[in-house]
Amino acid sequence: LVTAARKLATVLDLDQLLVEILGVVRETLHVPRCAVLLVDRKAEALVLRKAVGYVVPEGLRIPLGKGVTGLVAASGEPLVVADVSQDPRYITGVRGGRAEVAVPIRLDDRVIGVLDAESLEAGAFNDDDARLLAALADQVAVALHNATLAGRIARRAQRLALLNRAGRLISSVLDPDQVLYRILELASAALGFKRCALLQQDPFGADLLVRAAIGYGDVVGKRIPAGQGICGTVFRTGQAEVVGDVTKDPRYVPGLAGGRTEMAAPLRLDGSIIGVLDAESTEVDAYDADDLELFSGFAAHAAIAIQNADLHDQLERHTAELDRRSHRLSVLHSASQALATALDPDVVLQEILRLAGTALAFSRCAVLLLDREKNELVVRVSAGYGEIAGRRIPLDGTNSGEVVRTGKGLLIKDVTKDPRYVQGSPGARCELIVPMKVRGEVVGTLDAESPVVGAYDEADLELLEAFGAHAAAAIHNARMFQRVEEANAALRANIQEMERLNRELEQYARQIASVNEALERQVRQLIALHRAGQTITSSLDLDTTLQHILLMTRDILDSSATTIKLLDQETQELRVRASSGESAPAEQGTTRVDLPLRVGERTIGVFELAAQHAVGEEERRMLETLASQAAIAIENARLFEETQRTYYDTLRSLAGALEARDSYTRGHSERVARLAMRIAEKLGLPEEDRKEIYSAALLHDIGKIGVRYEVLLKPGRLTEEEMSVIRGHPIFGDAILGPLKFLGKVTGMVKHHHERWDGTGYPDKLKGEEIPLASRIVGVADAFDALTSDRPYRDRRTLGDTLRILQEESGRQFDPRVVEALFAVLGDSKDLAHEGAGTD
Repeated sequence: LVTAARKLATVLDLDQLLVEILGVVRETLHVPRCAVLLVDRKAEALVLRKAVGYVVPEGLRIPLGKGVTGLVAASGEPLVVADVSQDPRYITGVRGGRAEVAVPIRLDDRVIGVLDAESLEAGAFNDDDARLLAALADQVAVALHNATLAGRIARRAQRLALLNRAGRLISSVLDPDQVLYRILELASAALGFKRCALLQQDPFGADLLVRAAIGYGDVVGKRIPAGQGICGTVFRTGQAEVVGDVTKDPRYVPGLAGGRTEMAAPLRLDGSIIGVLDAESTEVDAYDADDLELFSGFAAHAAIAIQNADLHDQLERHTAELDRRSHRLSVLHSASQALATALDPDVVLQEILRLAGTALAFSRCAVLLLDREKNELVVRVSAGYGEIAGRRIPLDGTNSGEVVRTGKGLLIKDVTKDPRYVQGSPGARCELIVPMKVRGEVVGTLDAESPVVGAYDEADLELLEAFGAHAAAAIHNARMFQRVEEANAALRANIQEMERLNRELEQYARQIASVNEALERQVRQLIALHRAGQTITSSLDLDTTLQHILLMTRDILDSSATTIKLLDQETQELRVRASSGESAPAEQGTTRVDLPLRVGERTIGVFELAAQHAVGEEERRMLETLASQAAIAIENARLFEETQRTYYDTLRSLAGALEARDSYTRGHSERVARLAMRIAEKLGLPEEDRKEIYSAALLHDIGKIGVRYEVLLKPGRLTEEEMSVIRGHPIFGDAILGPLKFLGKVTGMVKHHHERWDGTGYPDKLKGEEIPLASRIVGVADAFDALTSDRPYRDRRTLGDTLRILQEESGRQFDPRVVEALFAVLGDSKDLAHEGAGTD
């Protein structure tokens, strides 16, 4: 058995292997007759593949379960028959046979055949022979399997080689129509299919169309409804399929009389199905899985070949189109260059006709320009139409009007069928009309006609439209050139006239400039005087007013030195009140001007100026006017100073009148006023506000004039009635000061200096920011001076006690910010408490 196994393992050709197997059986069992039968599962039969000692045809079929070998194949068990002549199951093979032994050939628990031996002697075989033959059958099974695989591999390699060769051959065909039949011819020649067809989807629908076929007869163009038939299923699913017996498949659509087996594979390209490759045979089960695999591979090559042919066809057509467009662009370029050289409108129109006939090959052509006023097109020039120049074509109801309205060209294949056609030449059948547009606006049309129906196509329309654009630009340029030439002629005449006028204007301009110079000088002087008057009268402070006068004088006269001397009313002497610069000695060329400062008939001072240039009469008059304004401003400032002094003297007198009643409070108002001023300054208040606060502090207790003497000086605790009288002094002070309008906001400051930060003060119980800031400042200064001064009811407090009390009341009685400012003032002047304390 080992020797037999080694021998069988080296043979891979199936036919040679079968011969070797039978030789091993005869040698092992010493029998004259033996055979190898293989199972055909589809036919449910054993097929005699090879026999020795029998005179029977190879290919003999024995149904499974029939005869000795059929029973072994069906049961899978060995069988020994001592005398076949006595066994009804025996199927006679050769006369003379008496004993028979048969064993199954198994592969992976599957019976794939039977090994059979016969002897001429009855009882020649026993169970040991059966076991020996069965062991040999196991080796045979492996050898058969290996030979079958080797055969399949060889066939597969052969088919792949055929497939590769076929793929190269069909890929070399680039004609879309030829490639389809070339695919079928190669399928027939290389794969052995006698009847093949190629189907593709209808580009205008969903049905499959037979594009090419061989062996079917006249079926090209036949339709298979979408999704129907085996081909429709393969196209829909994308899965190749083989049907062994189409008579048992309801999907089958007859393609061949007597067809039994059909195989279909999808033509797949980039994930999409573009068609189906189909083959039929008149035999049942003519194709197997290997055939389907090979067919699918061929279909993949076919799909690529179809794509290559389509791409080549597209490339050819695209190249032809590019050549055609290139030629037209070349023609248009030449035409546009020719048109660009003409600038006379009439010459341009004739050149358009010439180029339309020679370069574009339009034998009948006309140029029509738009008359918008009359809503018509006018024929300007034509060729091949006869004498039609000047003819007018209405826009309404005509093809030309439609082109003007839409701005798009028209192609009329047969003018006899178009009711809007206006005859241009006798016998015309085909017409082209394109617009001529300048900056998007239609200015006319180009018209071409032919006596042949359909003589022009879309390409001709496109060409004429492009030429129309160049023609429109040329007409526009010629018109513009003509207008420019006319404008240039008019411009030259205008330039000559303007040169004459310019000479006259220059003469007038010199005269006007002289007058303007004098006027401008006077205007500048008046403006300077006006500004000077506004500036020096803008302040009532005498020193500020004097400085303004000095600055304005320097700006107006460019003076090197200015001095203002005012008359002292008591000594009647002139005293220098303000000056700028230094006076230069007269010998150095300095001009000196002295002007009196007068108010009415009264002289109040002298205005002295020095300049490094001679002072003319106009400048002197300006200085006199300035001196007059300055005198009034100085007098007003002096009067204001006197009024201010009188005002503050009045305030001090009022405060003094109050303090004269109470020796304890003598100097109190003045001290409070000074301290309040310093607190206000520490808080960053402007000078005007500080002055008002000073006045309010001087008068803060003026209302106490209405309080009885004995109440003011009472050494003990005041009664509730007496306290009520004391609390009323701010209101009484408001009544006293109210009629004095010049005090302004001071009255309100006095009224509220006893309000408290927490809203418990008097007289109006104002709270926080509701209390005027000036009143809050006066209140803190008043409390500080009161605490550090002697009173009838107590002695003065020390500075430390005073600061502690003020700190405790910060946020309750007093504004914390004002208290902080007071402490800052005290930090700047440590002796302030001692300076302001006590009586003067």
